[in-house]
Amino acid sequence: WRVGPGALLEGIVAAHVPGTALPHLYFTFPDQYADFSEVHLTGRKIHPLTCFPVSEAEAKLVRAGQGEQLETFWEDKFIDPVDWERDGAI
Repeated sequence: WRVGPGALLEGIVAAHVPGTALPHLYFTFPDQYADFSEVHLTGRKIHPLTCFPVSEAEAKLVRAGQGEQLETFWEDKFIDPVDWERDGAI
């Protein structure tokens, strides 16, 4: 399993937090830090990712290749995707 922008790690949160409304992790580019698109370490270029917990309904958008639409929805509705205790946005 490879991590990359748009990747979904299914069930990982639920495996550690039974009964959570946000059972999956969604990976995307970090946008909360200016100029943080890459980091250079010992001759390697690393592209950092951010992961957010997502509900099953949100995961459906990610599976359909619509992760950017989900992120726009969060922004438009002022939803804090970092809030691990939130309900699903959809």
